[in-house]
Amino acid sequence: MEYLTIMQNFYTFICFEATLAQLVEQLTRNEQVVGPIPTGGSFLFGMEHGITRIKRMDTDMKARIKKRRNASADFGVLILRASFACSLVISPFFLHAGESAGRAGFDFLRSEIGARPAAMAGAFAAVTGDLNGLAYNPASLGGMDRRQAAFTYVRHVLDFQSGFAGYTQKVPGAGQAALGIYYMNYGKFTWRDILGEETGSSTPFDLLVSAAYADSLPFHLRYGISLKYIRSTIAEYWSDALAASLGLIYSIPGQRMTIGAGIFNMGKGMHAFLDTREHLPVSYRIGISKHLAHLPLMLCIDLVRYQYEKSKTFGGMYWIVGGEFTLSEHAFLRWGYHSRGQEEKDSSGNNRFAGLSFGLGLRYGTLAIDGGMNQLGMLGTISQFSVTKSF
Repeated sequence: MEYLTIMQNFYTFICFEATLAQLVEQLTRNEQVVGPIPTGGSFLFGMEHGITRIKRMDTDMKARIKKRRNASADFGVLILRASFACSLVISPFFLHAGESAGRAGFDFLRSEIGARPAAMAGAFAAVTGDLNGLAYNPASLGGMDRRQAAFTYVRHVLDFQSGFAGYTQKVPGAGQAALGIYYMNYGKFTWRDILGEETGSSTPFDLLVSAAYADSLPFHLRYGISLKYIRSTIAEYWSDALAASLGLIYSIPGQRMTIGAGIFNMGKGMHAFLDTREHLPVSYRIGISKHLAHLPLMLCIDLVRYQYEKSKTFGGMYWIVGGEFTLSEHAFLRWGYHSRGQEEKDSSGNNRFAGLSFGLGLRYGTLAIDGGMNQLGMLGTISQFSVTKSF
């Protein structure tokens, strides 16, 4: 089934993530890499090889756990078990997710949400403690012990506009719950008949409503799940869908490093614009966030792959790198690059900055004000402004 393919891809991403984490840890600690470096070939050379490698990892990890319960190397099997348990819980509802191939619809789900993540080009899968991380990994809310509200306004190209509003709070005796609403307004469209006579007008829009829950687990693990209602409307036509996203985050406190992974937008269309239901843009994302030891910089790297399409770079995946430089206790400089920018350039060469992003952040007490800009090449620039308040 297509759903089993989704879960197998996710497990292979976890295997690749563990390899990437080992390499990043050595590089950021200025240690010399001796001997052959693991390449994550389980993803690049086929699913069968990847699943076989994971089974070997699982057997090895189980043996280690019996001897060293608190060993940080044992996180691989814990992530696999937690992700598999979550998949079993929701599988009866999404067994038919993505029944056939082809480019997915609901493109607005690919948008960057939140000025802080946008300024880092969306490299946010392993960043914790920020409500804006809801769109990048619901597990990022796990471990938060306070209430938080966030509001974002986005100025797109042409006269497109969008916004996000979210709220999260601690559930007494349990984890963290959150609610988010994201909309996109495409401006006013005037409809005309074949003779050019005006027949009316409409304002197409998209809507996403998310409800999420996250909590902490032993061994520095966090998990999160979000349920989504998605709707797109054009004049009297509309399409909607239900979806879910799963996320996991593993923290290494001694290294000030976190590793995140998730499956996003698994679900099924309910109502079609005309006769054909659109596929959801199912994606897999892994990421690493590392606070450097001798520089006030948080460095983040994400890899993203979509179920129904492939990037033209790096084995069909998009790669994203972003950073947050601490200028002072109250000011932050952010930057990022998304490899999608290579697909947004035209032959003229005038869009050499496509894929780049940058932004500034100000923080005073429990109030944060952020701004971010994303360069989309020939399409123009998107600007975002966010206000986040903790209680």
